[in-house]
Amino acid sequence: MTVRAEDKEVVDAELVEDGELVRAASAPRPLVDEHTVLRPGEAIPTSDDPGTTYTERDLYVSEETAQALEAAETERSPQRQTAMRLFEAWCAEQGRVAKPCTTATYTEYGRHLMTRGLKVTTIRHYMSLIRTSMPPGKKPDASLYQQLLGHYRKKNKRALRRRAHLLTPPRVRRLAHLRECTGISLLLFAHCATERAAWRLHILLKSNGLDLDPPPLAPLLTRPALPLLPAPLPRPAALPPDHFAQLPALAELSRCSFTRFRAEAYRRLDEDGFARVDAQYRAGLYAARTHCARGPQAARRQETELFLARLAATSPSRAHTLARLRGAQAGFLTSGLLLQTPPLLDSAAGPGLTTRPVTGYVLHYVSRGIAHPTQLAAILALLFTGTHPDALRSATIAGLDEGCTRLTVPDVWHPGHGSSDEPPGVCYVIPPRARPVFAAARSFRRLGHAADHFPLFERSFGHCLDALARDAAYPIPALAHPHYGPDWHHRARVLRLAIGSRRPANRSRAHTPRVLPPTPPVSPHALHPHERAALLALTDAAEPDDPTPEQAAFLAAIVSGHPPAVRIRVPLSPLALAEFIERRLLDARSTPRIPVLHPDLRFALALPESCPLPGSPS
Repeated sequence: MTVRAEDKEVVDAELVEDGELVRAASAPRPLVDEHTVLRPGEAIPTSDDPGTTYTERDLYVSEETAQALEAAETERSPQRQTAMRLFEAWCAEQGRVAKPCTTATYTEYGRHLMTRGLKVTTIRHYMSLIRTSMPPGKKPDASLYQQLLGHYRKKNKRALRRRAHLLTPPRVRRLAHLRECTGISLLLFAHCATERAAWRLHILLKSNGLDLDPPPLAPLLTRPALPLLPAPLPRPAALPPDHFAQLPALAELSRCSFTRFRAEAYRRLDEDGFARVDAQYRAGLYAARTHCARGPQAARRQETELFLARLAATSPSRAHTLARLRGAQAGFLTSGLLLQTPPLLDSAAGPGLTTRPVTGYVLHYVSRGIAHPTQLAAILALLFTGTHPDALRSATIAGLDEGCTRLTVPDVWHPGHGSSDEPPGVCYVIPPRARPVFAAARSFRRLGHAADHFPLFERSFGHCLDALARDAAYPIPALAHPHYGPDWHHRARVLRLAIGSRRPANRSRAHTPRVLPPTPPVSPHALHPHERAALLALTDAAEPDDPTPEQAAFLAAIVSGHPPAVRIRVPLSPLALAEFIERRLLDARSTPRIPVLHPDLRFALALPESCPLPGSPS
């Protein structure tokens, strides 16, 4: 063999026989893509070591599964069959493959449906059926089609049209029931294809008590409908904000007993201020006399509770409530009854103290942000009850009476709450403006097949309450300053005085009013029954400046005689007479046998020819 000098390359090779030449093995290929995630220290998978090896058993399905898949493919829904039939016909016309289709074919067919002017919901439904009909792992990408659909939605307003619900007999009955319970007005927009269909609709509405107001039905339901509609009524003007006369709030008046309240207001206020306070005082006085004239049931606990709730339901401030309450106490005394209220009304809660009157303006203002009937009723209940939200959360459908005039809420502060012997509930009077809302809330709950022991205010408390308060955009005192303890009107008591049974006992008045412990407001369910009992012991006490039942019985016996001085059979002891005079219940001219009512007391009871003593008290 000759090697030329210019051949610089030297080849080292081995001579083999035919058929013995073998191809060199290629290097292992890494098995990674854009979705591969490796942990620290983990080796990169290669073709030599893939990590998982599959066999034929992992790739084939059983004969039964194959038959079930074939049956599922043949027994498709009519909507899917129609969508695929139209898609396959379009693909055959365009010379494209229908199954499995490419992303370009899928996107082009979506634009074809848009050129036909179909609704967005129809296009989305068809394209979803086509995509899910493709074999597994070969479904087209829908991102390009959805981009075109979003642009189509903005440009084509017809694609967003909505079809009205069919007015079936069950829906008509529900509308009639809602109108009967709430008294709302219903406005019906109907478009019937023929006059016969219009009269069928008229008969359906009339059979359920929904009579149409004039103009007649036929002109309204024939084509064209819109030009023949009557002219729209003028929009009513917005309700003006509520304005209440302000009362002078003096700390001295809030600490006065009802026997001296009116006289102190006469001395400390000017003529205009006293006239406004006295108007509220006389309203409570005459309301109490009317209530006591009903008979023995006026002294019952529930009747007293309802009377006090009704008395304070429309009160715009604490000063108004205090004036009405002092007048009511005087009215009860003239009827031989003693109304005892819990002390510290300035820090108590309940109707008239932590509430707001539910007027037309308040209802209109709150309902603008809350449309759900049960949630709107819950916000209004917080406004006119002023109680703790956890108490209203326990209110049931059965706690609402048939006429929606009163609401009974469980007494969650009582030690026996939650036991087999449930204590009496707390009664509240529903303002007239809020009664249609509560009727709608009850009808809404009963339409959902809720039993009477189910909660009335569904999805209104807990984590939803803060959002509802923001939507109402109206100050709610019960949420801004939660009260710790039961409501004042539930702890008030009316005692029937035994007039003439015995003379008043001597009792020292050296004790001071009780005060609540400085405990922050908490949920009543977080308190132990012993803590609830201790709390009730504080709130059940009467005002220390009010006369005792024995003293009130003695005064009621004198008032029933009407003249300023009445001779009594059993004389007063010197100590008892001195206490009466010191508390300004009897005049200084009184003797043990001839007591004379103090002018301040006669002025408080609005007896004829009464006037308080001039000058300020010592």
